[in-house]
Amino acid sequence: MDASQNDGASAYYGKLAGALEGGARSYGVQQGWIAPVAVFDAPEGFGEECWFAASPVTVLATRLLGGDVEWLCGPATGRLLSKGNNVALQPRDCPNHARAAGPIRFAQTFLLDALVDRVADSIKPGATASGMMRDDLIFVRDREIEHLTNAHVRGATSGACALELEASAILLIGAILRRHHGFAAPQQTRGGLATYQLRRVCEAMLAHMDEDIRLDLLAGIAGCSPTHFSRAFKQSTGLAPFQWLQQQRLNRAQILLAESRQSLAEIALATGFSSQAHFTTAFKRVTGLTPGYWRRHHRL
Repeated sequence: MDASQNDGASAYYGKLAGALEGGARSYGVQQGWIAPVAVFDAPEGFGEECWFAASPVTVLATRLLGGDVEWLCGPATGRLLSKGNNVALQPRDCPNHARAAGPIRFAQTFLLDALVDRVADSIKPGATASGMMRDDLIFVRDREIEHLTNAHVRGATSGACALELEASAILLIGAILRRHHGFAAPQQTRGGLATYQLRRVCEAMLAHMDEDIRLDLLAGIAGCSPTHFSRAFKQSTGLAPFQWLQQQRLNRAQILLAESRQSLAEIALATGFSSQAHFTTAFKRVTGLTPGYWRRHHRL
């Protein structure tokens, strides 16, 4: 994460967490994650005083529970965000404010300039979008963006790996740019990765399975942009990079469960999961069994 953007996201989170009379949890804000997330509870609602005069970072807000939010566009005007609309974009340096009269839980995804510009360039070579984001997403119901935003928030709050979070952030920003900035969808490539490219990136993922692997690192190994790499990898394997990596992690976990005496927490860390809980959730989703139950019936 760019240092100044990191500071902006931390300042935004810190001010709002301090102003609200409820709970606040951050996921990667201080750690420098790509597209970090924060979740807030405001049992008494909130007023305009919680917000910056101008946001230091682009923020995509998502209502999770609660009533209507009134967004104030600029210093004087305001419009009601209806119950049917659950997302609102506040671009960097935009003076928008918000207020809610009743209890509410909401999440915020911080869209950093470097990532926004990377996605813009992948769609339209040479293009940038940071500092030029429109705020009309406040008033327009967009089910695709709402779905992608919720998926990113779920991933961040449930311990998804960096590769999955980067992929979900790229999909989300791409949808925003296409819908609200006139960026055409990228042309589909005819072929996947070359054999040597696929071999190199797969070897890298297997060698660093216990680490938080980044999409831009894999794209660099393949010699292409992150967006092109994601599409080409899926064409070659039928899976997104994070799906392929998780499959390999679970395969390795099964070997360790059957052959080693390592604890479940140790196996989770050895195979790249952020916690034993995340490992258990992913393992059960695929096998239908908890790791402990699987181990009792497959130990060699």
